[in-house]
Amino acid sequence: MRHEFTDRAELSEIPARVANSIKGHATVGVADSYGSVSILAQYEALKKLKVNFIDWDRLLHAKDSSPVK
Repeated sequence: MRHEFTDRAELSEIPARVANSIKGHATVGVADSYGSVSILAQYEALKKLKVNFIDWDRLLHAKDSSPVK
């Protein structure tokens, strides 16, 4: 999942620092450890994440027709 997310984040032009924060990865360089990535920055980045390969209508239909609620 993390490998797929990393690829999708790169395709979506999400900065590596933000993607690493979302994944829970430690900082790589000294400069990366200054400050932190806010929840708002992570949220805004996730809104840009390209996941057009997911058939959302099919998933929602399956959820609606599931006997488990």
